[in-house]
Amino acid sequence: MDEIAKLAEVYPSPLLLLKDSTKRHLVRNILFGPAVPAQYRLIGENSWEGAEKTITTVIPRTLYPTRTRVANKLILLFFFFFLFKI
Repeated sequence: MDEIAKLAEVYPSPLLLLKDSTKRHLVRNILFGPAVPAQYRLIGENSWEGAEKTITTVIPRTLYPTRTRVANKLILLFFFFFLFKI
């Protein structure tokens, strides 16, 4: 994937991002964060404005659905009666 991105000149080089003062915060996310397809939309002809936001919010967006939640007492009561009814 990186070879194709280099040929298309859309490879997100950390050195190029360090030169741009507005994109320095993305270097840490690109080097040490999860691989996101939006990384290839930072530089090039068809660069995407929402790519920066997507890269910086990928960890909170993946952790949010895995958080545990406290079940409502009515739901627990419903399951209790449903289990003993069968």
